[in-house]
Amino acid sequence: HFSEEDNGPLTSEGKRQSSLLAKRLSQIGIKKIYSSPMKRAKETAEIIQKRLKIQLKIVPSLSEWDSALLKKEEHLWSMEEKGKLREMKKFLEDISKHKNKKETILIVAHGQTNKLIISHYLKISHIKTICFRQSNTCINVVKWNQKFKNWRLLLMNEASHVSDKLGDEKP
Repeated sequence: HFSEEDNGPLTSEGKRQSSLLAKRLSQIGIKKIYSSPMKRAKETAEIIQKRLKIQLKIVPSLSEWDSALLKKEEHLWSMEEKGKLREMKKFLEDISKHKNKKETILIVAHGQTNKLIISHYLKISHIKTICFRQSNTCINVVKWNQKFKNWRLLLMNEASHVSDKLGDEKP
């Protein structure tokens, strides 16, 4: 689905943004890092891992998704695409088994993957997440609410660590 160009290494700007993200995340107390195997995400995760000094696990099901696919109802997906989604959901369920433990876990992924993760936890259709913006090195926070027994989206597309202007983004 993706060309080698789509799976390229971080640019110098990407490395700078990843370093700023790592600095910001160093104050949070992250216990585990999971990353997509795609080059840019993996390099970003490695920059964060080096700063946080915690183990990094590469998870194939966190690879990027084609945005055109996310515009389709799931029943129109190929068996391979449905299988990839099942693998990702299983991974998310596995890391969420001990949600009352209050452990902070970092997932380094891609824009479309982030949207699928959010749709999974919030139990909304992936199609509804098409309009969600995901900037490079943005932070999304999903937290388990024990009282109401549901996941809450506390923060989405937050990237103030790379810009001092609210809403500043490059097209």
